[in-house]
Amino acid sequence: MKNTGVFETIRYKNGQLEQLAEHLDRLKNGCKALGITVDLYEIERKIIDAIEAQHLTQDIARVRLIASEFNLLISAESYQPLPKETYFQGIRLLTLPHPQPNEQAKIKSQGRPGYEEALKKAQRQGYDEALLLHGNEILECSTANILVSWQGKVLQPPRSATRLSGVTEEAVLREVRDRAQLSLPWPLHSDAHVYITSSMRGILPVRHINDLSFPIDPEDPLSLLIQKFWPHA
Repeated sequence: MKNTGVFETIRYKNGQLEQLAEHLDRLKNGCKALGITVDLYEIERKIIDAIEAQHLTQDIARVRLIASEFNLLISAESYQPLPKETYFQGIRLLTLPHPQPNEQAKIKSQGRPGYEEALKKAQRQGYDEALLLHGNEILECSTANILVSWQGKVLQPPRSATRLSGVTEEAVLREVRDRAQLSLPWPLHSDAHVYITSSMRGILPVRHINDLSFPIDPEDPLSLLIQKFWPHA
């Protein structure tokens, strides 16, 4: 496999780099897997410098770290969150085959065209995200993770599966008492509550997958966490 580097996307909000330690751990693990040496000395100070250079200290910002065999690049840009109503009305997913159902899917590496193509294909058909399947097994989304709340438990695809484990996914699960790792077959039960998680968007409920509708319950355990993780100031 061509070594194209490893990246992380971090949300900056209210003067904080959210889940910074967890993002750096995943970056280091990805670099180790690809044989990349990365220097993270004073990395937090360097990130803040990048944010200040773009005059974003009072804003919500998207910070990206890209580590390659040559250097570590840091960028910061203003981030415009999705409308608040989206977090209550839900989004739509389109199922597509997973483009990389192997161990490389566990590394957040640069050059993931299959994921980008899946997202673009879903959006061209009027959906918000692609839900990626290996056979009939649900693994992840094109730019997010998936969680399912069903019969009193919050379910996630196994961490051992060929997918990228999410930083926000794990942060959300730490807030939940009843949870389990379970192979999630498609189609899901029609009474399941479905959510995606990502570092920039937080937790978003899902109202449709393909032509199937799923309920959105404001009292569901994951719905109650939406405002804790959402990107609005």
